[in-house]
Amino acid sequence: MKRFDQINVIPFIDIMLVLLAIVLTTATFVAQGRIPLQLPEAKHAA
Repeated sequence: MKRFDQINVIPFIDIMLVLLAIVLTTATFVAQGRIPLQLPEAKHAA
């Protein structure tokens, strides 16, 4: 049996970079208005 002395974080970093790219791409399309987004409006502050 091979014993793991250290945690391999490379797959974790790869997943985080892919998620970051997805979030940034989606945020860009929302900011440009290509993806319509309807936010709720408050009638009064709590």
